Amino acid sequence: MQKHTKLFLAVLGVLLATRLAVMCIAPVFDPSESRYAAISANMSRSGDFTVPRFTHKGEYQAFKGKPPLLFQLGGAACRVLGETPLAVRLPSFLAFGALLALVFTTARALRGPRTACAATAVTASSVTLYALAGFCMTDGLLTLCVAGAVLLYARFHHDRSRLAGYGVFALLGAGMLVKGPVALALFGLPVFIWTLVNRRWDTVRALPWLGGLALFFAVCAPWYVLMARQDPGFLRYFFINENLLRFLVHEYGDKYGAGRETFRGMAVVWMFVTALPWALFAVPAFCLPGRRNPFKGTGGLFMTGCAAITGFWCLTSRVPLTYLAPAVPLFAVALALRTSPERILRFFPAATAICVVAVCGTFLYTGAFTDKLPGGLFRAARGWLSAPASVAFAGHQPYSAEFELGDRIARAVMPDCAVFVRSRKRARYRLEDRPLLLEENGWSLLGPVEGVRK
Repeated sequence: MQKHTKLFLAVLGVLLATRLAVMCIAPVFDPSESRYAAISANMSRSGDFTVPRFTHKGEYQAFKGKPPLLFQLGGAACRVLGETPLAVRLPSFLAFGALLALVFTTARALRGPRTACAATAVTASSVTLYALAGFCMTDGLLTLCVAGAVLLYARFHHDRSRLAGYGVFALLGAGMLVKGPVALALFGLPVFIWTLVNRRWDTVRALPWLGGLALFFAVCAPWYVLMARQDPGFLRYFFINENLLRFLVHEYGDKYGAGRETFRGMAVVWMFVTALPWALFAVPAFCLPGRRNPFKGTGGLFMTGCAAITGFWCLTSRVPLTYLAPAVPLFAVALALRTSPERILRFFPAATAICVVAVCGTFLYTGAFTDKLPGGLFRAARGWLSAPASVAFAGHQPYSAEFELGDRIARAVMPDCAVFVRSRKRARYRLEDRPLLLEENGWSLLGPVEGVRK
């Protein structure tokens, strides 16, 4: 086992170091990651860490689609490290590290260090979680809050650890500040089903409810109260439109773009994909005849959680792949409890290679064949553009530009501004004596001479 432990630590180190390196090199991706990155940078620039703000449809406005925790952490990192891709992605990377620590300590308490290493290996080398660890997205933090709360609940059930009990409430409060009440639903549904099936109401009653609820509201309530005072319509829009109608009706009054349509039941497919490459181990671990019931006992909480989260998202057709991420750590612990740890650790280097190739390959493909990585061009321009308002956009302004250029962006094209134009749309514009300064990834930067007219 000592040999496997050394291999585990070495491979895990390579896995984390590679992800950190790609985080530093890759510009932020348009449109979703760059939008969150721009909000984080705007918090750092303005000093307002209460209201998330960004430029949408040409107007600088409050962003009401998500609570602020990701943006607050990203803004704080920008204050320390500067407004870089590493800074805004660092909260997700640290959340990934904290999740691995929770998986390890929980599995060790339940079954010992060998199982703990195996569960951590599965979690660390699941391709989707590994990818999310280096993106400025809410899904990485939400995975820590939801899966971490289930892990701590299992720990509390196992040894009645008061620290684990309070940790459940603290993580759920943080989940309310990451994505809202969906965190409560993704935790509460699997715990309720497992408790009902196993008749373990004693664990529910033993939770430190009084102190735990006080901690929960202390973590999440102040921000919601502040937002309700600043904008009386915020609570209705956020809780009704973004967290209820979004999954029930096609037109739900979205302010920031349409939800992603698939079909009901797509979550089952996404669950298999998010658990790759370890999903291939699921059939022999859980489905062969003669295997004990995977939903019974303390370990059954993890498989129940995986199944309940998948079933929850089957109720809607608007379910991106990343919504299933909170189920992956639970699947990892369930798999480690039912499979030989040595077998998992032997496959760990191969799974790591798959993760590294997938993440690096996606970055290289995106940079070479799509226009979703223009941030490198904007970052290059930032070094010699003076502030404020020294560059403008003819046409659509991507969120990555707001992140990289900040107050250098003018609201309208002026004669003394440099101008960014999408390369394939340059024919739509009449350019009067403006020299081409830079061109990259589908964008052109034209020098400040005279004007641009459509």
